[in-house]
Amino acid sequence: MTIIATFILATFPGWHKGKHAKPFPTGPLLHGALFFYSAAALFAMIAALWQHTAGAAVASVADIVYLGAVRAEVGTVALVLAWLAFSLAAFVAMILLVRVLAFRSMSRK
Repeated sequence: MTIIATFILATFPGWHKGKHAKPFPTGPLLHGALFFYSAAALFAMIAALWQHTAGAAVASVADIVYLGAVRAEVGTVALVLAWLAFSLAAFVAMILLVRVLAFRSMSRK
């Protein structure tokens, strides 16, 4: 989903109508990019939550099964990377939402 939204975002500055270039995208493309980035953020959050839960569960089960002979911990780097993916997708979705709302308020005036 992120790849589709990125391709949509990559088409923004390349439109020409007559002699004037349109610096902003049309509404449907902007709404499409917002939809795909919002969905990507939602799926990334669900994946990060499940990864965190599964890692903690496996670590505690390994500790119990091997009677403390094996010490397992959830990797900090893996958790940071999972939550970073969610944070970046959510950040881009918020920026696109602000842009949609700004265009909507500009078109009313």
